[in-house]
Amino acid sequence: TNTLNGALRELGETMAANLTQQGVTSTWDEGLTTLAAKILDITPGPTPGFDGIDLSSDKDILSAYDSESATLTAQLLSGSSPALVAGETVSFEVRKTSDDSLVETLTDITDSSGIATVSYLGKGTGDLYIKVFSSDRIIVSETYDIEDCDFYIPEIVKTTTTSTDTTYPSGVDYACQLTNYELSFTYQMYASFRLYFINTKVTNIDDPCNYGFGFAREGTVGKFNVSTRTTSTSNTQYGNTINEGTTVDVRLVVQGTHVEIYYNDSKIVDNTYSWLSSSPMHYLNWAIWKAGTIKAFDIKFKPL
Repeated sequence: TNTLNGALRELGETMAANLTQQGVTSTWDEGLTTLAAKILDITPGPTPGFDGIDLSSDKDILSAYDSESATLTAQLLSGSSPALVAGETVSFEVRKTSDDSLVETLTDITDSSGIATVSYLGKGTGDLYIKVFSSDRIIVSETYDIEDCDFYIPEIVKTTTTSTDTTYPSGVDYACQLTNYELSFTYQMYASFRLYFINTKVTNIDDPCNYGFGFAREGTVGKFNVSTRTTSTSNTQYGNTINEGTTVDVRLVVQGTHVEIYYNDSKIVDNTYSWLSSSPMHYLNWAIWKAGTIKAFDIKFKPL
């Protein structure tokens, strides 16, 4: 008897839960007959022709500084196959990963291929994710991460045929006067090629000769080289010997005059530089000391 009563209660709880999901207030102890009558009174809605959404974007990183936009596409799915359902309203919620606060909601109606598309304009710094859901009775959702930066450069390539000391601007018309920020990039290492990613020269952005941090592969011992540039160059080598052409990840975290530099996720610099406060305009520049090509990838700048 106890087993039967328990089974009946479990059935009642399941029926009540299903009714509640349909917007009908119910409790398990109303009795199975009452619950069954409520179920019969529900007018069935249309059966959705899909049970999932596939979300994609043409960009994973956006630059607010460049007013970049990403095209977000939602494809309705039936199982793992595209669902050709037209006229379905799909909402794209853009939320911050850090605190789930809503940035923006965009909507579109699916076409005959079951596809809805919107354009999202980068709004600023911080990691964002896009949540997509449908207006139909069955709600399905999927998230998609988009990293939002003040600026993002997929790749910079510089080539010179001269061995003369040569300096190049980065090609980015950007200067920051921020106290706290993070700058990261992947750098292809060559001896005597130096990349100045923090340069505080005020009068000429093409000349990194006064203040800055330079990164290169030191030519003699083949180690990762960081130079701290003030009125002269001070070089320090880190890590093991690396071959020319090797790519390394570099990240700079600037908090006022305090700087941390990470090389392949290992902290190699943790120091204070007073000149950061006396000349607060920071630019991106190149300095090359021999013929050849130098490359950097995934250059990202984000205020902290």
